Amino acid sequence: MPASPPMSRASLRTLADARLADARVLLAARRYAAAYFLCGSAVECGLRAACLHAEVEPQTDDLSALVQAAGLGEDLHHLARSNLRFRRHWAVVKDWTPLSRYQQRSAAETADLFQAVADMHSGVLPWVKRYW
Repeated sequence: MPASPPMSRASLRTLADARLADARVLLAARRYAAAYFLCGSAVECGLRAACLHAEVEPQTDDLSALVQAAGLGEDLHHLARSNLRFRRHWAVVKDWTPLSRYQQRSAAETADLFQAVADMHSGVLPWVKRYW
């Protein structure tokens, strides 16, 4: 099977928003494992778009490494020091991995991750969107 062409920033931004919208629907339907996975996937897509904006094509799916690759490490550190809510949200989000698709998740874990990703005032995805 031939390799897929690289995704554009615009495609990754659209995909990030779609993943979060899908996660919202799955969370409401009590499909916690799928919702959890898609929440993290939304952040991963957003960070990949930020990497492309910084003209970097990372070879990782680790969210902390993607933050660094996009050149956002210093801003994340500053924001986490000045905004306790964002710091708590990042502490939840940073441990997501694509391997989570193989794990069951509780309602509480999934709701926590969704809030950490989507919170309009201190969520990780709204922060990423400032740089994509």
